[in-house]
Amino acid sequence: MCDKCNNYFARKIESPFLNSEAVLQLRQELEIPNRDGKEVNRFANLPTKNIMQISQDIHLVMSQEDKTEEEVERAVFEYQKYLKRTDEILIKPDYNLSRLLAKMAIEAFAYKCLDDGDVLDYIIEEEALKKIREYVRYGGSIIWEYHARRIYARNEAYNRDITTHVNYEFDFLFTSKGKAYFIIVMYGIEYVINIIDPCISDYVEWLKNNEYNCPLYISLEQRKKEFNGYYKFYNANHTE
Repeated sequence: MCDKCNNYFARKIESPFLNSEAVLQLRQELEIPNRDGKEVNRFANLPTKNIMQISQDIHLVMSQEDKTEEEVERAVFEYQKYLKRTDEILIKPDYNLSRLLAKMAIEAFAYKCLDDGDVLDYIIEEEALKKIREYVRYGGSIIWEYHARRIYARNEAYNRDITTHVNYEFDFLFTSKGKAYFIIVMYGIEYVINIIDPCISDYVEWLKNNEYNCPLYISLEQRKKEFNGYYKFYNANHTE
């Protein structure tokens, strides 16, 4: 990507999301530095380190000796309100986040296929991906739909090591209905975007049929079965 395009995407797509209040609060809470190593320190009333979230509904409270039981209960209550408020913001439909997810989807696809020049050409030239490429580049009058939900705690430990966090994880899901979804989980929130068209209803149906499991955690056997179905659908609808 040229410097001009890189600067454009940074200003128009990445910055609006990364500098939103909810994300800045999350970065301060979890002490996430920016690219220059600087941490956010602008919010005075965020929850302290005395409270550690360990799951969506359960909180481990680590209190100092000078904290009374009432003060601890109040701190937990305020933290739960904070979690609910910020999650509502991070999950609700957002135009800038939609474009960012679309950009990430294309980049992740290219990253997955980095050693295959034919696939990279496909990403650049394939007509089916034209709409999402143009949405990333030019935007649009409506939000490209995506699905968002919290599936684990924002500071979930990696392999139960409480000194670590699962910052993000991503992959793709190709379904037998000819849909291709990019899935990324960032600090416990699962975001899913359809890279073929701006409709997410089939993904909601997929969730219902799969006990609402995150596609990142389905078995390899199921993943292969889904992809084989996608491959058959694609060939049946792209015959010359």
